[in-house]
Amino acid sequence: MSTMNFLKYNSDNMFIGLSKNDLKKFQPKIKQAEAALKNLQASGQQGFFNLPFDIPGAKTIEKKAKEVQKKFSRLLVIGIGGSDLGARAVWQACPGKKMEVVFLSNTDPDTVAMVLNLSPEEWKKTAINVVSKSGSTVETMSNFMVARERLIRSIGQTAHRAHIYVTTEVDGKLALWATEQGYEVLAHPKNVGGRFSVLSLVGLFPVACGGVPITRLLAGAREVVYSEAANFAALQFLAYKKGQEIQVLMPYSDSLGNFPFWYRQLWAESLGKKGQGPTPIAARGTIDQHSQIQLYNDGPNNKTITFIEIEKFKNRIKIPKNIPGLDHVSDKDFSDLMHSELHGTAEALKKNKRMNGKISIPTLSPESLGALFQFFILAAAFSGEFYGINAYNQPGVEEGKRLARKELAGQKA
Repeated sequence: MSTMNFLKYNSDNMFIGLSKNDLKKFQPKIKQAEAALKNLQASGQQGFFNLPFDIPGAKTIEKKAKEVQKKFSRLLVIGIGGSDLGARAVWQACPGKKMEVVFLSNTDPDTVAMVLNLSPEEWKKTAINVVSKSGSTVETMSNFMVARERLIRSIGQTAHRAHIYVTTEVDGKLALWATEQGYEVLAHPKNVGGRFSVLSLVGLFPVACGGVPITRLLAGAREVVYSEAANFAALQFLAYKKGQEIQVLMPYSDSLGNFPFWYRQLWAESLGKKGQGPTPIAARGTIDQHSQIQLYNDGPNNKTITFIEIEKFKNRIKIPKNIPGLDHVSDKDFSDLMHSELHGTAEALKKNKRMNGKISIPTLSPESLGALFQFFILAAAFSGEFYGINAYNQPGVEEGKRLARKELAGQKA
């Protein structure tokens, strides 16, 4: 078991299909990968390594967020993928109380209509943060332009300018256009890709506006050390090489329900390259015990399952006594039920020789959440070294975008 202040990883059940010797023989590769990542960090090519240590940057974000709080009661965040999933996961797990924060990502017209169905009085109290590193994300820009149109219609051309905050690269076309329009431009760090950006201004500004203590998120992230993430990544990689090509992340928490969707993008876009890469699956306990566990226990033995357990929930609720046929839960706490269901599921998987591990956090706090983010970010970086691929690009995304553009332009693909 590996230990940090805000996160523990128990890998015992991974050795159902692996041996301690497998991990021992892999140590030179881990050391090689760690050296490569430290060189990458020193070069400044990938900025996510240093984000947890950027306290001055966090203070600047908090100052800007307080300005927004004074003027508005609602923040509409418009982004997709890495410009949405991280902040969305933070807000669900540790929501603040300063502002309402609403997210719009997909271009489903029914969702867009519902989210933007605000009265003129509501628009007066609404700020918009549009997030696009490139400035050319079609879903994000389409949603933004519709929201902008509604805002102008409600409060006027002049007044609307003070409501819009544009997060993008400062030397891009969107930044130039936004400046011409009189909008405030927030600098998306050039050396941080979207799926690695949750602990940058991209993920921190929206939740700071809502009142999330972002310096505490970074404090938890700073606790994560290379060796802990390397151990997790190595075991997942070794399992993949033995045929465990599907990797499930399953928190036993509704508040962490969005976290596996952030992980899913991080894992898929970083590692799915050159005909290889694990397939990440988002699950949630106890709900998916009633939909997926049958497959995990009795279907193809081609998966690893990583549970996330909150050791102490914020609320205590007793299960009433005298439930017919359920004496074993009588007078127990709901948290006891969550823990026992997780432990029983892990033990059943073990008996069926299905590899699984468990990440434990003491409570769901900004610190433990920050540790979770940085743990998986570093694990993805290590995994890229193990797979021998560039974990920081996404060439497989671009062709679909190109073909969609051709269809929308009325051309044959």
